[in-house]
Order: sequence, then structure tokens, then C-alpha cells
Amino acid sequence: MASHFSASTRPDSSTLNKRQLMRRAVLETLERRELLAADSAGVVFAPGTAADYVDDVIGSYLQGAHANGESGNANAPGPRWNNPTGGVSPNEGDPSVVSWSIVPDGTIDTANNSQTNLIAFMDNIYGGGTGPVENRPWFNIFERAYDRWSEVSGLTFVYESADDGAPMGGTNRGVTGVRGDVRIGGRPIDGNFGVLAFNYFPNNGGNAGFDGDMIIDTNDVFYFNSADGPNGENRALSNVLMHEAGHGIGLGHTIPVNQTKLME
Repeated sequence: MASHFSASTRPDSSTLNKRQLMRRAVLETLERRELLAADSAGVVFAPGTAADYVDDVIGSYLQGAHANGESGNANAPGPRWNNPTGGVSPNEGDPSVVSWSIVPDGTIDTANNSQTNLIAFMDNIYGGGTGPVENRPWFNIFERAYDRWSEVSGLTFVYESADDGAPMGGTNRGVTGVRGDVRIGGRPIDGNFGVLAFNYFPNNGGNAGFDGDMIIDTNDVFYFNSADGPNGENRALSNVLMHEAGHGIGLGHTIPVNQTKLME
């Protein structure tokens, strides 16, 4: 999701050019700037994020990809799901059935060896409980995002109620009854505003652990400020989830950036 800049903070042409180059950023762990060469992801910035910060983050991704500062994945063909838990989908245009799950708090994100805490974070905003995650008052916001992509894409997303808490990444791909193809977790990323979330592309077609996974910044007041209760529209969170899920099915960013399209 593109940052929605006010007139006073709208990025200059240099920043916009870099953003257009980075249609598919090679993901670094933001805390340590260590390149994950095999995994690429899409990043979403908070509305009003300062242009110089956007420029710095994108610049670091570009510099991290190649010594010449260019992203090797910027113009790569989009990846797709060809071996999710719902069965093989070998040919472009074939439908796919992709499962998604929410990881238990305490699950390790192997990108930076931190523990996830998304459930507690969402419980603190919308209210929680001790039962299954699908009984939480905020669960329907996540479910709506994936249901909507099922309606408008060639994929069918199904919720996987099981998630064994195996570390995110590595060889821990989706397994029916064990964990989803797409796994959603959260951890601190860069504090308030800035990066709100990122989502891995299905870089290995569903054969690897990070394929389609989403990480939400659980140290960002953006989510508190934009919430309007479990029964509200929650447009901000919904847009973040749907935008990032779009990356999870292989979509990059769209242009022009004029606050009219989900995948800007």
C-alpha cells in the first residue's frame, strides 16, 4: 500500500522513481540490514511517512540487492502459487487453493529470530479471549481480506485453524491440518509509522516456509489510532491486510501513485 502523503510531505521525483524501481524489493531484516537473498517481499508504509525515510528504506533495499545499487528483482516476472496445500497448479492461469493461518504468539520468525506477538497485539486493540483465534472479535477483519481476494482472483483462500507454531521460514511450508501455506504473524519492525507490514511473495510456489507469509509491525501506534472497534469498517487495517495479501499472491505495486488503487 502506498504512503498517502500530504502536500507538504509528498515525495519528490527521485523518491518516486526509486519506488517505481522497487516493484519487488529484496527483503532485508530492517533491524540488522542482513540480506535474505532467496526471499523477496512487498513493504507497506504508513500514511504520512516522511519522504526521506521512504527514500532511505527503499535505497537500502536497492543497495542491498546488488553492488551497483539496483534491485535484481525489480523487473522479474511475478511468482505464483503452483504447489499449495490445496493441490498442484502447474500452469499459469490454473486455479489454486491456498490456506492461511495465524501463528501462535511466541512463534519464531527466523528472519531475525524474534518471537511473534500478533494475537496479543490485536487482542489489546479489539478485545480478545482464551479460545481459538477464530473466536477473537478481530478475526473477521483478517478473514474478510482473504475472502475478498478469493472473489476477485483465481485463487481460493481457505482458513487453516491449525498452526503448530513451527518457526516461520525455512522448510516449514504449509501442511493441511498442521499450518497454513500463508502464515500471519507480527513483531516490532521500526516503531511508530514508517513500515507497517511486509509480505513475502510466493517465491517458491508454496514449496518453502516464507512463501506468502505476512509480518505486521506490532510496535506501531498506527493500528491503535485507526481502529474503530471489531464491528467497524477498520478501513486502515483492512487495506494493509488486503494490500499485503496481494503481494502474497504475487502482485507487485501499481502506478501512478495517486491514492486510488489498493496495490499502489
